[in-house]
Amino acid sequence: VIARINGHINGVRAWNAKQFSTASIITVLKSSGIAISVGTLLFFALIVGFVIIGLTLYSAAIDRIKDYGTLKAIGATNGYIRKLIITQALIVSAFGFVFAMMLVEGFRNGIAKAGTLFDYPLWLRGTFLLVTVFIAISGSMFAIRRITKLEPAAVFRG
Repeated sequence: VIARINGHINGVRAWNAKQFSTASIITVLKSSGIAISVGTLLFFALIVGFVIIGLTLYSAAIDRIKDYGTLKAIGATNGYIRKLIITQALIVSAFGFVFAMMLVEGFRNGIAKAGTLFDYPLWLRGTFLLVTVFIAISGSMFAIRRITKLEPAAVFRG
C-alpha cells in the first residue's frame, strides 16, 4: 500500500511507522536546535559533576585524614583504604542517581502535562548510572592518591 501511494499520488508520501518515527525525530533535531542545547547541557553537566563530586569526595576524605592515618597505623593496608573510599563513592553515586532520576521523572511528568511526551529507554538509564558511578569513582581517585601516600605517624605529630 505504501509503495502504491508513493508511486501514484504526486506530492504525497506514505511511511511505515518506523520510518515515520525516525524521520520525525531527525527533522525535529535538525530544525529545533534541541540537540545542540541538550548536548551542551550534558557536556557541562559532566564537567560540573566531575568537579563537584571530585571535590566533595576529596574533602570528605581529607576531613577524615587523621582517621585514615590511624587505620594505617593499626595495620590497615592501602588496599583496604582504597576499598573503603571506593565504597563511599559507590554509596554517594547510588544516592545521587536515585535523586537525579526522581528529578528527571518529575520533569518528564511536568512537561507531559503540557503535551510533550518522552521516555528514557532502559539502556539510557543504565548509561546514566554507569556515568554517575564512573564520575564518583574517578573523583575519589584524588583522595585515594593523597591518602595512600600518607605516612601513618604523620597524623600523630600534631
